[in-house]
Amino acid sequence: MEIATAGHPLTFGSASKLGDIAPTDDVVWQRLRAAGAILIGKTTTPEFFHKVTTDSPLYGITRNPWSLAIAPAVRAAARQRRWPPALAPSRSARMVAARCVSLPRRRPRLRSNQPWDASPWPLSRYFRQLRLSRPDGAQCPGSLDNAGGHVGAGRLGCGKPWSSKGDAAPRGFASPRIGVLNPSGVDPAVAKLVDASLGRLAEAGAALSPLDGDFLEGAYDIYRVVAAVGHAARVRTVSAAAQATWSQSFRELVSHGLSYSADQYEAAQQARTRLFRAVQAVFDDFDVIATPVLTTPPLLVDAESSVGSPEYAAMAVALYPFNLTGHPAISIPCGFTSGGLPVGLQLVGPWFGEAELLRLAGLLESETLWIERRPSL
Repeated sequence: MEIATAGHPLTFGSASKLGDIAPTDDVVWQRLRAAGAILIGKTTTPEFFHKVTTDSPLYGITRNPWSLAIAPAVRAAARQRRWPPALAPSRSARMVAARCVSLPRRRPRLRSNQPWDASPWPLSRYFRQLRLSRPDGAQCPGSLDNAGGHVGAGRLGCGKPWSSKGDAAPRGFASPRIGVLNPSGVDPAVAKLVDASLGRLAEAGAALSPLDGDFLEGAYDIYRVVAAVGHAARVRTVSAAAQATWSQSFRELVSHGLSYSADQYEAAQQARTRLFRAVQAVFDDFDVIATPVLTTPPLLVDAESSVGSPEYAAMAVALYPFNLTGHPAISIPCGFTSGGLPVGLQLVGPWFGEAELLRLAGLLESETLWIERRPSL
């Protein structure tokens, strides 16, 4: 996702959009700017955000300071600024936030006409930076409060107003019931670190129970149709000459999207609704769902990572189901592999359940030392 800022390029990382300039600010940037935020730059987005590694045929590769060979969460990890409000699709948020904290949910975005489209999201080094105020009590321009809130014309901006006031955890909250979902194919190094973080939550009083993942069966089949058709529709007005500049992986994804019939797309949307209801039903018995962010350590920058690829289907098996359903999910760093690569724990809550996710993030942050670790730049 690329957020429009008036007068700046709006290229979506694609040479086919070179020269396009945003005429107005997106509502999220309007609110951040009004709260005192200063735009110092934008990071690379993959072409039309069809991949989960940050390489772009227009702008090149952004690398991770923990290892220049892997895909990044560069700005927050490198501390280019103290409160970095990074904006991207929610799936990407959790993937790059293995070294940081992100909470995708209820951030209005009115430039898209898709009712289930991804929400802009904040990415922060510390969980408290996602909330209203800094530790010294000053206003935080990158907070959930400033950029979130009611916008009646958008699905993600309507309904119950967002406010983190009073969400001062990590102490004093009821013991949450956490359903632990272990996807197949999780790398042992990832599983070990995730289990350790969950153990800390158990020591703090959380009730952990294994969660059968059958309710997510078929999620990728839905996601592949919705994502491919969405990308194909998004670029339907791009000229043939401009299409010639597309990367091979994006060209293949668009072609795949054009191959689906209207009946197949409608069936996927109906299946999406059933998936939403299945996830909602889990929260009758649990307060939070816990999973690894990815089944593998961070990806190499040249890894195959198109959302239409089998590789993506396997490594992001705990991400795209909740992209489809729109449930709030937070990524919390939970340690490093023996090779020094960051790993993240994902916690998913019911709709309007952000406060509990922030409380649990605060608890884990207060009991671990990962926040003090720095890359060698």
